[in-house]
Amino acid sequence: VVTFGAYTASKWEKNKRDFFGTSDCFLFQLAPTLCVMKSLPKMGTRGGHYMYFNNGMSTNIHSGNPSKKDDLAKGLGFGGTVSHPRLFVDIHLEECRVSSQDTSFEEGHLGLPPSTNNGDCDPFSSSSGVASSTTSTLHIDSLEVYAVGDEDTLR
Repeated sequence: VVTFGAYTASKWEKNKRDFFGTSDCFLFQLAPTLCVMKSLPKMGTRGGHYMYFNNGMSTNIHSGNPSKKDDLAKGLGFGGTVSHPRLFVDIHLEECRVSSQDTSFEEGHLGLPPSTNNGDCDPFSSSSGVASSTTSTLHIDSLEVYAVGDEDTLR
């Protein structure tokens, strides 16, 4: 069993086609090993890709050629890019894609770490001594979402 997720105190925004939120976000894994990947400070154009949500509905944002293929990921995510967020749940809530590094959060494996890590959640334990990014696609067996706050916050 693999248990991981993300936390943010920022309010979700509907149908954004870009990242939003603040550095209050972090990624975490509870099982098979415990680890937390804190957000990194935004430095120029690097980082700051905290939260992402695109429900696939047209918003007329960047309305260009309607026949041009929209390569934006459809679902919700944290980190990475709008085409490949680091932690991403697809719009059908069936699959999750996770990567081990990006420019917005500390390095670390979500999901099952590569066998060279011996389950220790250490992103720097590769045999060459250099961290390399890994990406996995996982089927979602169970998804839990929690929201806390007053009535106005939860709307």
